[in-house]
Amino acid sequence: DVNDVAPRFSDPSYTLFVSEREPVGFFVLQLRATDPDSGYGGQITYSLESHPSGDTSPTQLTRHISDTSRESLSYFECDEHTGQITLARSLNYQKSAVHQFWAVATDQGAIPLSSRIPITIHVLDYNDNAPQFDQSNYQPNVDDDGERCSYRVKLNERAPPGTFVTRLLATDLDSNDTLRYRLVADETRHSEYFRLGHNDGILYWAPFRKQDGRISFPHLRSKAELGNTPSEIVDIPLDAFRLKVEVSDQLHTAYCLVHVEMDAVNYAAPSFPLPKHEVWNVPEGATHLGRIRLATDPDRSNFGKITYALVGGHGREHFRVESTTGDFFALEMLDRETVSHYRLLIRATDGGKLFDYMTLDLNILDVNDNRPQFTQSTYE
Repeated sequence: DVNDVAPRFSDPSYTLFVSEREPVGFFVLQLRATDPDSGYGGQITYSLESHPSGDTSPTQLTRHISDTSRESLSYFECDEHTGQITLARSLNYQKSAVHQFWAVATDQGAIPLSSRIPITIHVLDYNDNAPQFDQSNYQPNVDDDGERCSYRVKLNERAPPGTFVTRLLATDLDSNDTLRYRLVADETRHSEYFRLGHNDGILYWAPFRKQDGRISFPHLRSKAELGNTPSEIVDIPLDAFRLKVEVSDQLHTAYCLVHVEMDAVNYAAPSFPLPKHEVWNVPEGATHLGRIRLATDPDRSNFGKITYALVGGHGREHFRVESTTGDFFALEMLDRETVSHYRLLIRATDGGKLFDYMTLDLNILDVNDNRPQFTQSTYE
């Protein structure tokens, strides 16, 4: 017999699906080939072969796979005598979802003949990766809660309920994983002022909500409204909120902190108490005359800080008002015999340059500080 027939596989190709969870040594495939030649020409050994780039044989693999097929071979072992293919190392769907290479059958004739068929192995993904938030929001220093992910955003304190705050974006290396977002409640109850889209990770400002989580616009009330005139302005109790957001793929979870800073707005001017007019009776010769009734301003930050200034009135150059406390001083000795009454104008200004005025009337009280004097120096 002459070795004139190459081995022939029982199937023209193989396509298999193997989970990335399977252990090393897992049985993948049994190769089978036959050779009608007798003697050594009919004895077959099996091997695996990478797909060389540029091969133009009728059964060539696609070019985009051929460049990685050499690495694909490192995941598999083939027993040359039995044709049994097993896992040589653990598969990783994220690294390579498909492996393609040749299975080769070679006879042992003096001039060996061989044939080959393509093998395609699809790696089945397993949920072995936790979701991760957008890496651009990871801080170099670990936050106080042990979470490295941290979003920092600003929100206008006058923003209406339903205002978009930010979008939290997470990804998962596993295929077909559905991510769900939720706010983690804690003792601060900050999460009650916001609403988070479970599917899209969009965070909304929602200071008033119904039990089902929807914003309840018709029932908006501010603290001021409870005892005064109605208002749709939301009275915010804090300058900043700290939220903890969880994302889950139903098996693994990841967390991120969201710091929301309320951006102050100068919507209110300072206001002196009514009737914005005071009358003081002060003795002549006094220096610290008293303290004006202070103005109030509900704004936050510098917009709520008030300074006072003496801006009008005859003789105002003789007086000074302390800019922060409202204490009022005479800069020189007052003399009722010279001027018995002053009317002064005081202005209160906030950090946003809004202002209010009040008037102060000073009645100088007489003090027995003058000796009697004769109308003439001598009498005859």
